[in-house]
Amino acid sequence: MLLTFMAAAARLPLGTASALEFLGPLTVAVIQGTGRTRWLWPPIAALGVLLLTRPWHDADLPGIGFALTAAGRVAHAGSVSPPPGGRGRSGPVGVEGERADEPPVG
Repeated sequence: MLLTFMAAAARLPLGTASALEFLGPLTVAVIQGTGRTRWLWPPIAALGVLLLTRPWHDADLPGIGFALTAAGRVAHAGSVSPPPGGRGRSGPVGVEGERADEPPVG
């Protein structure tokens, strides 16, 4: 996630790379949210991102691709994190990929 964001930041202005990466958490919020107003924010965010990235002025397509990849990875990480008050599939990871909140195996 960090490498793709850094690759995007190397090719794009930092604000643009951050705005594109923010689409990941926004996607998770829209999918997991409730109510009709959750559908109001994605078009507003998309308009803001378009105004920031200005794809009609020599857009760096690989940089945009890296930033959107980072956004997708953030969205995936947010979709597998534990819900409030519950346990999901992810958690703190310790040495050699063992979950830090579970006793070691073996």
